Parts: sequence; C-alpha cells; structure tokens
Amino acid sequence: MDPATTDEDAPLWHRLARPLAATFVGLESHQVVTRAMRVSGLADFGPMDFAEPLEILCRSLERDAHVHPVGRVRARRRLVDALVARARQEQLLEERSAIVDAPVATPIVIIGLPHAGGSLLRDRLADEPGSRAPPTDHDLLAPSLASMEFEVDWHVPAFAEWYDSADLTHAYQRLRTTLQVLDGEGPSDPSDRWVIEGWQHVEQLGAIANAFPDAVIVQVHRDPDAVLAEWVDTVARRRRESSDRVAPEQLAKYWEWRLDVMLARATHYRAEHPELDVYDVAWDELRDDAAGVVERISRDSPPRNPS
Repeated sequence: MDPATTDEDAPLWHRLARPLAATFVGLESHQVVTRAMRVSGLADFGPMDFAEPLEILCRSLERDAHVHPVGRVRARRRLVDALVARARQEQLLEERSAIVDAPVATPIVIIGLPHAGGSLLRDRLADEPGSRAPPTDHDLLAPSLASMEFEVDWHVPAFAEWYDSADLTHAYQRLRTTLQVLDGEGPSDPSDRWVIEGWQHVEQLGAIANAFPDAVIVQVHRDPDAVLAEWVDTVARRRRESSDRVAPEQLAKYWEWRLDVMLARATHYRAEHPELDVYDVAWDELRDDAAGVVERISRDSPPRNPS
C-alpha cells in the first residue's frame, strides 16, 4: 500500500489554487441549497430530514476532507445534484400525488459486503423476465443525504458518526417513492419487480423491512479478509480523485472495524427477526455457478402482484 500523503505531496497547482477554489466554490450547506434552487428553479425540497446530514457533511468536507480544487468542485456538484433530484421529485409528487399510492412489485434486495458479488448477482437477476434494476442504487439514497458512498469518497468522520447512529427509515421510504416515480415515468412494466443492490443495505434490514415488507432479501457472503483488501484499494483510489491526503493504512483499520460492525448488525437483526426470509449465497457458489444461483432464487421467489 502507498504511504499516507500530505499537502506537501500535492501538485503545486493544487496548493496554489486551493484558496481560490475555497472562495468561489462554497461548500457550506446554505450555499449548496442555494445553488440547487438556482439549478432546478425549485425551492421545495420536501421534509427537512436531509438538513442535519447535509450540514454535518458540509462542515466535515471543509474541516476534515482536505479536498483539492477539483475535488471541491466535484463535491459541490454531487451535493447539488442530490438536492436537485430531491426537489424535482417533490415537484412531481405535488403534480401527481397518486404516485405514492401506486403499488410496488415485490423487490429483490441484495445485501452483503462490498466486492462480495452483489453487483454480479444484481445484473444476472435483472436480466430475468419480469425483473429490472434501477439505474443506480446508492444515488437513490443520496437525495436523503443517507448514502455511505459519501464516506467512501471523502474523509468525513463527523458524517460517518452521524450515519452510524442514524435512523434511516425515512431514506428507505423515499427510496420506495423513487421506485414508484420510476414506475410512472419509465417504459418498463410496473408489474416487473425491482432488483436493488447495495453494500450499505446490509446493516439496514429494519429500514428495508419497513419500506418493503414483502421484499425478497438475498445476502451474499464472502471472506471479510478478501473483501477488505480489495475494498481498501477501491476507497484509496476514489479518495485520491478528490484529495491529496490519503492514508491507506488508516483506511484499512477503519474499514476493517466498519465492515465488521455492518455484518454484526445484520446477524443481530436476523437473529431477532427469524420471520425474515433471507436467501444466503456464498461467493464461491455465485462465482462458479451464477446461473444456478439465479435459477434457485427465481424459482423460490417468483414475482408476485404489486402491493
């Protein structure tokens, strides 16, 4: 692994442009909101449950993330895009309020650690007749400012602390609403079921069960040590896209703890809720016989009428 980098290791133009970028690319929460209003032409962002995480995330970006000029531009654009998507969804819901009453076909929710095979399984299941996958998964949670992808791309410990203890029921309810909106706008048959995958879902079984009581949940399992090595490389690479200060050894320590916590929470929830049906899939099985895994899941959980 590469050693930790410091500001002194940054390209000269990064160091020279940093003060200028900080002046003209504001990352304070009110600046992000104002920019989103200007871009969208809208001022209604719906319930204010996003305000606290946005404030915490923006402060941590300024204080802790050490974003370079390009990273600062990318960060603001990403937060603005999340709020623009939220405002446009609120406008649509105001115009077509019946959307929230529309049924959602029983989804398949794939959980598991990153690099455990979830994306592979999602793609294979989405190719099955009567199934489809949304364009993204983590971006579906970004409008609620409830995406763990933020702490993957940036060193934002205050946001990570908030997220670790947050009740994300509202975020998964909004995810459900997003699927209802996609059903109403897209060319797909609303009776086709969604296949949703995301590594952050593994510790959110309660919120998932609340938003999708009839969901088919599939947990993919892989050796955490194998996952960690690949995941730390991924996080370090993504951090370098926005910051000149990246410490892979610290990342390894943090994510070893964080992934253990996520798995422990999933195990605890499943033990406390034995009525929850979960299909367990081993990485080796998925790698060696993906078609067989897909056939088993499809056979045991055929699409049901939307509810």
